[in-house]
Amino acid sequence: MATNDKLQISIRSARVNAGLNMEEASKILGVHVNTLRNWEKDSTNIEYHMAKKMAELYKVSDEFLFFGKDTTISCK
Repeated sequence: MATNDKLQISIRSARVNAGLNMEEASKILGVHVNTLRNWEKDSTNIEYHMAKKMAELYKVSDEFLFFGKDTTISCK
């Protein structure tokens, strides 16, 4: 759970839920596909205007998008 105790979704999950592949989303966002790929791994440095653009494209509130590093959860 995010530190602000709100349920959040990764930008990759939001893109997938919106039915977009990386090529489609990157074209609409106006960035190279490798840029989007890198952001989906570590979105800590995305500029505010791009975060808003992603939220609009993926049809989610920017409050519910998780911006940070992609981590792996290990269950033991």
